[in-house]
Amino acid sequence: MMATPARIAVDLMLATSKAVVPAIGTAWQYAKVEMIPPMTHSFVHGAIGKNFEKSAAQFGQGIISGIEGRIKEMDMEVERVRKEKEAAIKAAMDQAAAAAKAAAQNKLDEKKRQDEAKAKEAQKPKEEKKPEAKAAAPPPAPKPEAKKAKPAKKKEPARKKEPKKNRRDEKKGKPPKK
Repeated sequence: MMATPARIAVDLMLATSKAVVPAIGTAWQYAKVEMIPPMTHSFVHGAIGKNFEKSAAQFGQGIISGIEGRIKEMDMEVERVRKEKEAAIKAAMDQAAAAAKAAAQNKLDEKKRQDEAKAKEAQKPKEEKKPEAKAAAPPPAPKPEAKKAKPAKKKEPARKKEPKKNRRDEKKGKPPKK
């Protein structure tokens, strides 16, 4: 399965964040010892400095856990889409199987009906069939025509309307400028 560009970018951010945390910690320890002015040791090494270090560590871990959560969401979305596709395929297969089963049942029912019809015809004796009495009856007499058909009138072709005349057609010269 190919990773999306967004997933690649988030993985890169996570790896970078995890790699930067120890480097920042080392830099802070060096700065705390070497770079602070002599009169501020109690400030940096005291309760305020420890609270600052704790807040910075929580902030860094919050970023890392947020990135990891985003990766989990992406993975869950991919899994959800995969499961939906599998469910759709399974539903289509079930529907096709049900349609095939119904078609086979219809075919079987039709064959039973045909077999029953043949069995009924075979049971009837041929002697019981009556000859048609209607064949001996004389054909009906033709009806006299009440009115003679009139010859069809020919339609004249439609005439084109003549365009309205205006003064421009009568006048000589050019039409007015707009």
